[in-house]
Amino acid sequence: MAAILEIDYFNSYWLKRIQTGPQVVNACNTSVENPTYNDEALVANVDSNKVWPGTAWYGDANKSITPTGELIRNGNVFVEESRIRAGFNNVQTDLGTRAYLNEKDPKQKHRINALIYSGLFNSTTGVNRTNVFSVADSITKAADINNGSIQRIYTEDTNLIIFQENKVSRALIDKDAIYSAEGGGSVTTSNLVIGQIIPYTGDYGISTNPESFAIFGFRKYFVDKYRSAVMRLSRDGLTEISNYGMIDYFRDNLAKLKDNYFKSGYVFSSSSAVTSSNEITLQNYSGGIPLFIGATIEIEDANGDFPVSSNYIVDLEVVNSTTINIILKDNITVSIGDNLRISSFTKSLLVGGFDIHTKQYHVSIQKTPSIYSDDLDTYDTLAFDESVLGWTSFLTYKPAFIGSLKNKFFSTISKGLYQHNYDALSNGRNTFYGVSTKPQVTFVFNPQPDLSKNFQTISYEGSNGWRMNILESDELEPIISPYTADANGNFVPNFGVANWVKYKDSANVIRSMYEGRYENYDPYNSGVNALIPPFAYSGFVQKENLYVAYINNNNQTRPGQVPVIGVGGPVTSGIKANYVTATMTTDNITDENGAKELFAVSANYVKSGF
Repeated sequence: MAAILEIDYFNSYWLKRIQTGPQVVNACNTSVENPTYNDEALVANVDSNKVWPGTAWYGDANKSITPTGELIRNGNVFVEESRIRAGFNNVQTDLGTRAYLNEKDPKQKHRINALIYSGLFNSTTGVNRTNVFSVADSITKAADINNGSIQRIYTEDTNLIIFQENKVSRALIDKDAIYSAEGGGSVTTSNLVIGQIIPYTGDYGISTNPESFAIFGFRKYFVDKYRSAVMRLSRDGLTEISNYGMIDYFRDNLAKLKDNYFKSGYVFSSSSAVTSSNEITLQNYSGGIPLFIGATIEIEDANGDFPVSSNYIVDLEVVNSTTINIILKDNITVSIGDNLRISSFTKSLLVGGFDIHTKQYHVSIQKTPSIYSDDLDTYDTLAFDESVLGWTSFLTYKPAFIGSLKNKFFSTISKGLYQHNYDALSNGRNTFYGVSTKPQVTFVFNPQPDLSKNFQTISYEGSNGWRMNILESDELEPIISPYTADANGNFVPNFGVANWVKYKDSANVIRSMYEGRYENYDPYNSGVNALIPPFAYSGFVQKENLYVAYINNNNQTRPGQVPVIGVGGPVTSGIKANYVTATMTTDNITDENGAKELFAVSANYVKSGF
């Protein structure tokens, strides 16, 4: 009588060769002439620092893996299998019951909307079935293909949250939902690992930007570029947080991002003179150049152009902290000072992360990734604060990755990993990615928007040491009619462009209290006795724990304005406008490395006579 045997898994054995040094003969060191497959020729090309299993391959510019050349035929062989570790004196396996599966259509299937799970890893017994995908079990679950591909999954409690391009859903884990005839539902246990997929209300997805995802507590944040929306997934479902005062901004700027890959590059000068070699030595390297395997290398020609090249980076050798050898696929002729460009295909990014220190969600809108450009016009980084339900600030950093760990906020750029809000160093404040800079805050005074106003004074609450660098009005239409006198003295219209140029009222710089302090002296005394207290101030002055200053217009007096005689000549008091834009920064003399706080800024105004 035949016996029925249940097979839990298949033992599989894989003989792999250990490669050392160059992977292919035709890529060996040029010092070896006419390399052959004998041990003497191959040993000369072995680099003991490089050991890996597998066959020969090169990553091309499109990041595909292509077998090339002739395989090196020496080297050791080791065994990989799914069940028993191949070590000395380990438990042996016999042939046992052998089973096989005849696949009629042995082709790879790419299911962009499907999930699959493997066997389990038992830490107690040491049985690892994470590489087992049983064809006899129903281990796949597909989301609606009409909602696009699955871009990201996140586990929360006993749910699996699925982010597709155009939809967000949750899959029940080890349970299923049962609905009654009246429409009510309940959850019951199930032997299915991935249960029913239930979509969240709202046609929102994560587009093709899974890098925008961030989480804190029960809140998940992401960006839906296709719908020009920044989203929050919480206990109340999906919320479009980009509507909190920033709907126009995100509509305009998210539309500028490129969804398809485009060619981008980074130009640098060679520091080595090498002729007909596949190696370029890069000295004084500080991390600012995006070096990676597969990137194309191009040389500037006499016309200042970079012709398309098929030569690309196959390896990078770190000599020391500042020197890197770039190994190319083909030989290249380069001299000291020659400009080279590292090019690759990239796409726009939406880098998201949660700052656990400030409890804010940060999102960086990057037309080009940070490894290619740090120019301010290539990105915007914004912060969203749940406590005020609003976007609190633009931030001047362009990260490749951001995230929090153990109450600390980190970001990465091409130069390395950086910790934010780090003030352990005496001069650590206002130092970002190794560069010291001044803090800058820009805001708008716009009370009673429909009223023409004259802004007279400005005050702030905070630390001493703040100065007003910029204070200017909105653009004003010309008051004088565009007429000129002809040869006969008659007024004729003049519609020249110059006569219709708009202008702005702007104020003089308002110095900080210590920066604008000056002393009065008695000309008839000397030394300490010559000082006439108290000090005088030309900028902010402290009054009732506020720092207050008058606004002096630095434009020429126009019709309708009253000049005030001051030091150096007549000036105009105040700025006439519907609204004013102000920019404040810290000075260079008031506790330069100390903390500077700015709590509130206000302006006093009166109704304008015009």
